Amino acid sequence: MTRIPAFGMMIICFTLAIIILPVFGGLLGVLLPALGYFPALGYDAFSGDAFTAFLDNPASWRGMFHALYIGLIASLLSILFVFVILSAGTQAGMGQKLMIWHRRLMGPLIALPHSTIAIALLFLLAPSGWLVRLISPELTGWSRPPPFGFVPDQTGWLLIIGLMSKEIPFLLFIALSQSQRLAIQNYQQLGASFSYHPIVVWALIIWPQIYAQMRLPMLAVLAYSLSVVDMALILGPTLPPPLSVLVLQGFHDADLSARLPASAGASLQIALIIVGITLWLIGERIMRALTNRLLAHGKRLSLLPAISKFLFSAISLMFFLLCLGLLAIALWAFSSRWSFRDKIPSDFGLRYWDFDLAFGTLVADTMVIAIGASLLAIAICVLWLEHIAAHKKAISLITVLLFIPLFVPQISLLFGLQVALSWSYLDGYLATVLFTHLLYILPYVWLTLAPAYQGHDPNYMHLAYMMGYSRVRAFISVRLPMLGHSFASAMILGVAVSIALYLPTIFAGSGKVNTVTVEAVTLAAGGARGPSASAAMMQMLLPFCVFLLVRLLVAWRYKGLSLMQSHRQL
Repeated sequence: MTRIPAFGMMIICFTLAIIILPVFGGLLGVLLPALGYFPALGYDAFSGDAFTAFLDNPASWRGMFHALYIGLIASLLSILFVFVILSAGTQAGMGQKLMIWHRRLMGPLIALPHSTIAIALLFLLAPSGWLVRLISPELTGWSRPPPFGFVPDQTGWLLIIGLMSKEIPFLLFIALSQSQRLAIQNYQQLGASFSYHPIVVWALIIWPQIYAQMRLPMLAVLAYSLSVVDMALILGPTLPPPLSVLVLQGFHDADLSARLPASAGASLQIALIIVGITLWLIGERIMRALTNRLLAHGKRLSLLPAISKFLFSAISLMFFLLCLGLLAIALWAFSSRWSFRDKIPSDFGLRYWDFDLAFGTLVADTMVIAIGASLLAIAICVLWLEHIAAHKKAISLITVLLFIPLFVPQISLLFGLQVALSWSYLDGYLATVLFTHLLYILPYVWLTLAPAYQGHDPNYMHLAYMMGYSRVRAFISVRLPMLGHSFASAMILGVAVSIALYLPTIFAGSGKVNTVTVEAVTLAAGGARGPSASAAMMQMLLPFCVFLLVRLLVAWRYKGLSLMQSHRQL
């Protein structure tokens, strides 16, 4: 294997330093106040008073429990349903058609921000939500909204469903890309020769291989579920809320001294994620041992096909409710009057669409940040991959380092980063928010481009060099057209991730830079149904417009290249 050129190493070290230094500074900025050191507020001696003050609040312990069980259950059910969808989608009779349908559906589903899904469930399941309106008063006898409802949900199950609705498409996207590397048909034929049901072959042989290649994204999903803020603000629970929401409330307290116990809570959020990941890894070892035991004893697992069909029906019902919720958002966004007993609005209009300068600035800032951060992330990944595409160890190392911001709770990292930005007078700028978004976009762009580069035949580039092409010209003329759909997928995914980011915007922006997602979460948490519906519609429309524009541009520019079909990802 050839060595990485010196120039390539310099680029990699420089860009990794740009990523790792903010993470280190952010952690330092939250750990020092947690230990009682915050000179700006007059605290210049280390102590454990902040932890004591935070843990003396009974809500803190229940908040940690809520966060742990919500995160673990949501992640476990998400990966279970991904297995059910993937195994059902490759069965005889509906295999290829269902797989293509899933591929085409992944882009729009991944583009939905977390807060949009939360608002959709809120509009559907609230006491005066669309579901109650559809069945009232005919089936319920209610002529006014009931005094109870599913939102906010004190048990946390609605938040679990919301997290699953967002995590399943992403994990399915990753699993689909990994499944292409396996000879699935050969495994199924071998299993059939031993009288194993195809679902059992998937569970015991195929799925463990796919999961081993997607463990890092799975752990990142788990870390996010354990520290989610925007969905928890909308869906609950509220008495008490999960740990991350408790910490956010402390950071927003008018009493600045409350930031010390809030920093202690943010440090405990890091410990909670370590506990959650440890429990998950223990569960992995147990499942691996159980799978090996079942294989060794030749168990046929006769109940698994029936269970799989039931779970497939459950996931279909969940996504049907999500679609109803998204339709409810559209109805509310364009309604002028909608009384409780009406099934649909009695009047439609643009009452909640305020097309003024502030609205234009909000949309413009959102798109500048999303597109700018995505293009920058693609450029960085291309610079890396052009020098290390053939070096598997270097790619594995960069993958692990890029995922560090996803494993550190946003509420913990971003408060410390905000302190560092405030000290350096860099907070509140559009460029600062863009750079903060870049930290969270890079891992997803890398996951999209790295496999495409590794699967690209290097002989095409060697042939271009033999013809006298420079590296830049060979990239534009050969690499870019042949991997055009991979670059399109990276761009779409980057924009979707950026538009969905809530905490990075409010911490790095310091209230001076706003996006559509911040506006939507604020309005939804405050109960402003019509304005929050219009903001949620913008959350859906902006990524969809980028998705449509990028796909049309790639299809038009590279439609004559037949090899493009083998590199499609969305």
